[in-house]
Amino acid sequence: MKRSIIFIALFAFLTLIAFVWQQRTFGNEKYERIVDSDGKGYVAYLPAIFIYQDLSFNFYSKPQNQKIARYFNDRFLTKQNDKTILKTYVGVAVLMTPFYLTGCLIQIAGHGTCNGYEPLVQFFISIDAIFYALAGLFLIYKTLRLLNFSKTICVLTSALIFTATNLCYYSLFHPTMSHVYSFFLIAAFVYLSICLTQNTSNKYLLLSAIILGLIVLVRPLNIIIILFPLLLLGKQKLTDLLKIKTRTLLVSVLFFLMIISLQPILNFLQCGLLFPWSYGDEGFYFTNPTLIKTLFSFRNGLFIYSPILLLTIPGLWLLRYNSIKITSVIAIVLIIIWYLLSAWWNWSSEPAFGNRSFVDWYGLMSLPVAASIGYGWKKSKLLLSLLCLGFAGLSTLQTWQYLNDIIHPDGMNFEKYRYVFLKTSPEYIASVGNGNEEAYLPVQPLPFITTEINPYNKVTTSNHAETIFEFNSQTYKGAQFSIPFSNNQLLPMKAMVTLQRKENEFKACTQATVCFDYTDSTGKVYYNENLRINDIPRKQINAWKAFTYHFVMPALKDTNSQLNFYINNPKGALFEIKNIDLKLFNFSNKQ
Repeated sequence: MKRSIIFIALFAFLTLIAFVWQQRTFGNEKYERIVDSDGKGYVAYLPAIFIYQDLSFNFYSKPQNQKIARYFNDRFLTKQNDKTILKTYVGVAVLMTPFYLTGCLIQIAGHGTCNGYEPLVQFFISIDAIFYALAGLFLIYKTLRLLNFSKTICVLTSALIFTATNLCYYSLFHPTMSHVYSFFLIAAFVYLSICLTQNTSNKYLLLSAIILGLIVLVRPLNIIIILFPLLLLGKQKLTDLLKIKTRTLLVSVLFFLMIISLQPILNFLQCGLLFPWSYGDEGFYFTNPTLIKTLFSFRNGLFIYSPILLLTIPGLWLLRYNSIKITSVIAIVLIIIWYLLSAWWNWSSEPAFGNRSFVDWYGLMSLPVAASIGYGWKKSKLLLSLLCLGFAGLSTLQTWQYLNDIIHPDGMNFEKYRYVFLKTSPEYIASVGNGNEEAYLPVQPLPFITTEINPYNKVTTSNHAETIFEFNSQTYKGAQFSIPFSNNQLLPMKAMVTLQRKENEFKACTQATVCFDYTDSTGKVYYNENLRINDIPRKQINAWKAFTYHFVMPALKDTNSQLNFYINNPKGALFEIKNIDLKLFNFSNKQ
């Protein structure tokens, strides 16, 4: 009873925080921006199935549904023959369903209609993520108790996993991403796996199969967690299970298959194929994993934005006092998942706050973290308390910085991180820009286009006969250049732009960007790439400084499309640009 009251109180408190923040930051949109980013793809299954009965997702583009068009984007659809398939998996939608339908039913009861995205519906989606986050933290507590950690260490570890990592952000402020749901499921599976080592009851076997099915349905890569119970039980126990629990195991496998079959059924209804690759050109580069960057890069490195997780490393050694076998198994699983996440094309998981892909695995990482905390508690309670407060305080501050656009979601580096470190004043809001984009595949040695930009605007010429583009309150787009079409542009490209700029006033280039527009046959822009000219404000003015920008860009969609380059000056600031050089490369097939 006491635990239920604590859970309800925490749930209400965190819901209040999320609600107040949504009201404060989203203006007239209130909390309607909850369904955002990749969350648009995860949520899309719910209105498609329960409201519009349209798995082609064409209902978003119908005139009568103009209000909900903002909640979907064609980038979530991948072509399969003459049809399309939703890029995202259905598992998140399955877990959202009870809360989502509750919101829809209350909306209908109060207003008579429901388009699937009303503020009330989105509010229920928001509290959905908070519920699963708290449930996952409670399961971490239960797991640690099974391993004979004290109640103090169990509570402290669970609290720090939430307050000192980016789990807090993805639970309260970005609730439609998949990571909170995977966090809950993997925490549940770890708990059940340890229960199985102590008691191989039918209940634990069946629940493990159901949870594993949901894990795969949310993110198939996470099936790696199956290694945890298999290695933990060992060959002899598994053999005994097969003999003694044959019927239960068969039923468990059936439950697992029934759950994961939901995705191929939906795939078939969408495009006629059971197992299409819905992620298009995205994939793994197994021969080129970015192992160190994934952990330590200021570009969303795991230990930079959630430093509490550094305790995982000594914890793997200290956990051996509880169970050498559990320690070995955790190390094996974490090394495998570290390698796989490092080999993914978007290893930094940008745009994001910290490396969000690891959030899924915090339930497993919490065990060695608890071992480190337990050791520190024995040595010095005061020192450990100060350390934990520091971790939680830094994470809370960085979460606030991210929410206020002080930490950028894309392309942070050491220089930017140092510039905004512990800064909270308004002058640092939106002060840093996105960074150069990185590509896994190497580019071909020679560019297929090399050009110096010719001006479309009025220019001045210096004594050295250099073309200088002057930007001011009358010049918002300059250095415009329509890149001649070639078949190479029908393949993914990397662009490299070099230029020199001189600011005539402080922060003149803070909002100015180097841009590429993709336009269709009618001249309508259907895709844009841009990088801020100044990634951080620089105090020196009236001095020329050289910059290089790297873009990883998709192919043009057809031969009627046009690629355009320009410098954008949205604030009409005073600065000058010269020596613009543009190169376009295709990627090599060699990894």
